[in-house]
Amino acid sequence: EFAPEQPEVEELAPGDADPSPSFGGLTSEDAIELCQEREFYGDAEVGTCLTPGGESYFVWAAPDDVRVVDRADPFLQAFQFSALNRAESEKTFFEMLQGWWQIPLVLIEATTVGFTCGGAVGSALTGAGLVVTGPLAAGCVASGTALGYTADQITRDAQTLVDASTGFARHEADARYNFCRMEGKSDEECTKNETE
Repeated sequence: EFAPEQPEVEELAPGDADPSPSFGGLTSEDAIELCQEREFYGDAEVGTCLTPGGESYFVWAAPDDVRVVDRADPFLQAFQFSALNRAESEKTFFEMLQGWWQIPLVLIEATTVGFTCGGAVGSALTGAGLVVTGPLAAGCVASGTALGYTADQITRDAQTLVDASTGFARHEADARYNFCRMEGKSDEECTKNETE
């Protein structure tokens, strides 16, 4: 059986001049395939996984910039957590976004409840049709309660969406900072890169 040729991975000790050599032509998808998803954190955009042999990690902050980092690198674990949390925030964001098609329906329901209940209250106040408006008013209370619950859920969902979005941006920045440090750059250089 023919096995694809594996790229040569040079093991580097922490503190070497260039702790994370780049592999020309190796993409994050290639790295994930070579790792067979062992100790895989993140996704194809920003992530890391254990190289064959288990002494180092493929690391990327862009799909076409894969580097190899020694497992003892002081910035590796922070990068792994950032990559993992970034991917989770993105997943939550898109899951929440999928449910937001329901908002126009809730607004229509709120308008309908407002007109119907407003009419019931108006009729009851004039004394006309009190027998008819009694059950209608009871229905208004039930609809209003359900609508209040739905509005409360929308508020919570909106907060989750905002949290996921800001979390994604924060974890993305953290991942890029730690990737920059694994490239051997200074804190000042990497902080500057983060704000540009």
